[in-house]
Amino acid sequence: FEKSRKYVTWLRDRYPDNAFFQVLEGRVFVRWSDWARAAALFRKVIEGYSQEKPGYSRALAVQSYYYSGRYEMMGGHFPDALKAFHRVEQLTERDPADSYYGVHAQLRMGMVYDLLGRRSEAEERYGRVLKMKDQSDSRDRARRYLSSPYQRP
Repeated sequence: FEKSRKYVTWLRDRYPDNAFFQVLEGRVFVRWSDWARAAALFRKVIEGYSQEKPGYSRALAVQSYYYSGRYEMMGGHFPDALKAFHRVEQLTERDPADSYYGVHAQLRMGMVYDLLGRRSEAEERYGRVLKMKDQSDSRDRARRYLSSPYQRP
């Protein structure tokens, strides 16, 4: 990860308005659990996408909204987490296949609804996950949370 950070920093310094490199560096920070720095980069991508800047694609916005939702969820900012995950849902609803981010946004919405005590909404989201393509044990997790509501670790 140290090497990846070195190279992605070089790329971002050289091409500061490149959304792909911003997302890449953000994902490196996520991997290192440096969520605050990651979130700042993802906000830049979301802003660029909202302003329709060249290179700020829907696919990069999807990733940015997903990781922003995770960041808000970890901080206990559940309404903001739900907004971000709903945005992923909106941006991926026309995709022909169930993407990792689309599936996991559904799963995490269920988790947030559980944390908010909104069990029926959580169950509905877990049910959606069970109908989607399995992405990194998403179905197993959905089944587990249907049996026993998600609780923060």
